[in-house]
Amino acid sequence: MTNDEQSYVNAISEIEEILRSLDTENVDIDRLATDVQKAAELIDFCRDRLAAAQTEVERIVSAFDEK
Repeated sequence: MTNDEQSYVNAISEIEEILRSLDTENVDIDRLATDVQKAAELIDFCRDRLAAAQTEVERIVSAFDEK
């Protein structure tokens, strides 16, 4: 697993952890805005990684089709 893939996996894991903490009855209001902001940043990171992976896969398939 590459560092980028591991970072993606870690980001997804952290998003899931934030969601679990928000899904409890004891939401820490003092951390709510911080957690939501962190989740938004992680989601942006994941979207960027997915877009990059899609572009790379399309490049590979295109090169393969040209052969």
